Amino acid sequence: MVLHDFEQIKKDFPEILHTALFLGNGMVMETTLSHEQVNIPVLGKKLVEMIDRMQDLLETSGFHNKVFQKIIFEVEDVVIIVLKLKEGDNLALFFEGRKFFEKYGPTFRQFLANLERTILKYDKISPE
Repeated sequence: MVLHDFEQIKKDFPEILHTALFLGNGMVMETTLSHEQVNIPVLGKKLVEMIDRMQDLLETSGFHNKVFQKIIFEVEDVVIIVLKLKEGDNLALFFEGRKFFEKYGPTFRQFLANLERTILKYDKISPE
C-alpha cells in the first residue's frame, strides 16, 4: 500500500480521518497523519505495544496460538480500528466518531446496548 491507496480508501470511506500502515517492529511505512502534529515513530511504537498487550491478554485468557485480526477502540469522538493485513503488516484507521456511528452505528450500538443491559441485569441479581 502506498499513500495513493490510502487516499482512495479515504474517498471510499469519507468517515476515515487518518490511516497509518505499520510493521510489527513499530515502523510506520505510510500515514496520512501530520508529521508536524504527531510523533510518528512513537505512534508506531504505541500501536505495536497495544497489539502485544492484546496478544498477552489472549494467551493469559487461554486462547493460545490465536493472533488478533482486528482491534476496535471507541473514545469520545474517535473510533480506531487496527487491522492485521499480512504477516507483519498492520493498518490503523482513525474514524471521526460521529460519522462512523451515523453510518455503522445503529447495529453496532444496538449490539453494545443489548450486551450492557444483559450484563447489568445479571450484575443486579448477583450476590455480593
